Amino acid sequence: MKKNLPLLSLALVLVLFACKKSSKTEIQPEEKLYPVTFKASDFEQTSKGISNTSAVDSAKNVFKKLTYAVFNSSGTLLRTISQEVNTSPNFGTILDSLPVGNYTAIFMASTGELPYSISQLSSTNVYNNNNDVFANKTMFTINGPLVNQSVTLNRIVGKLTIVLKDVIPSNVTKLVVEYMDGSYYYPGREDNYGLGQKTYNYDITSLDRASKNYTVTNFVLPNTSSTKINIRAYTSTNTLVVDKTISNVALTRNKETVVTGTLFNSVNHEGGFTVLADQTWDSSKTVVEF
Repeated sequence: MKKNLPLLSLALVLVLFACKKSSKTEIQPEEKLYPVTFKASDFEQTSKGISNTSAVDSAKNVFKKLTYAVFNSSGTLLRTISQEVNTSPNFGTILDSLPVGNYTAIFMASTGELPYSISQLSSTNVYNNNNDVFANKTMFTINGPLVNQSVTLNRIVGKLTIVLKDVIPSNVTKLVVEYMDGSYYYPGREDNYGLGQKTYNYDITSLDRASKNYTVTNFVLPNTSSTKINIRAYTSTNTLVVDKTISNVALTRNKETVVTGTLFNSVNHEGGFTVLADQTWDSSKTVVEF
């Protein structure tokens, strides 16, 4: 069954507090550190046409992993803090201490796995591994007590759904779906990079063959205006049953593209796939039929 996921935005509030002066005589450090608190507040979900979930939810009810990285004004990494919803009691609240200066913080969050590489600001990236991923950066200055700043994590992926409207033949046991997709997202540059072929294999069961509208959904990291989608069906002996390519399918960040049509009666079948593009994952879509 296709799972519908809402459009999410996560608000994070940055609060910087000055340390209280001690009445005792102490050796002062070279740089005075100020506590930094990033607290994830409730965030709004837009569920129009895609989900019946409530309008407000908390970060721990959606995300499984959250990573914070802070860099100085030269783009050098100072530290990272990672949290997992099942093991971090204060998931969504990040505590840090920094001296006076200018900084950039990177936030990355995911509903599943969160593979990333963190080094310099410009080269820090998150890898596309078929999860609903959010990211953003915020620049802030510490020059004394109490600084308030908020940042919103934006969805960086799109969604590709394929619906087969006809009944899958009884001899088909496997479907293969392939297309070109972006490989990495760089929050510091707010840019996608790299193109790679994604290949997904789906085992077809007797239950799948019992009805129409077999559906698969994947998250994509768009790095091209359009792509070709190849769908192949095989028997248990790996004999090819059908091979179909759909051209000019748009993959766009924060949009759901639905490719739907009949795959197994393509002989003498006029037309092609219908592609649907949903900009905010709501009810307005563009259809591509095959």
